[in-house]
Amino acid sequence: MEFDCDSDELIYIKKLTPETKLLMKRHNRIHLDLFEDDYNLINYSDYPNWIQISFGCGFNHDFDLSYNINLVFANFNDAKKFNKSIDGRLPEQLKILYLGTSFNQPVDNLPNTLEILHLSGKEYEHNLNMLPDSILELWILTPVIKQDIFKLPAKLITFASNKRTRERFEKVLQNETKRVFYG
Repeated sequence: MEFDCDSDELIYIKKLTPETKLLMKRHNRIHLDLFEDDYNLINYSDYPNWIQISFGCGFNHDFDLSYNINLVFANFNDAKKFNKSIDGRLPEQLKILYLGTSFNQPVDNLPNTLEILHLSGKEYEHNLNMLPDSILELWILTPVIKQDIFKLPAKLITFASNKRTRERFEKVLQNETKRVFYG
């Protein structure tokens, strides 16, 4: 079996086999949609070439992507059950992070290179005042935010939220005159 190592397409992995592990090593954009226990069989540091990883709906496991030195995009949006700590488990060069429906963990220690953050859970009860100043685009699509927001990232250009969430940001948004916000 021959694989195109230069392919830019997203490779979907549904089962761990020797062939799919080889695919995971040879491609740099991977979507894992495995049986729940199969996620525990992956040593993420074995795949340093990944630039993008996304997880399927069954993912709700501890992980460590901090050793994936090329990873710039981590997508947990399809991982409907995912609610594990990400603190110290993301690579320092990460630029894009999507967090999904069930995520309700602190995000006060994200990589300082992060430029895009999407938070779209059902409810979020943690502090959002410690986001990295490197964030350019912030999407808070969570309908319930339990804490007021007093500080936005210094480089923020785009802010998107639903009306209910936007109310939590009102005080800080009133002071923003130089930046563009969508709501």
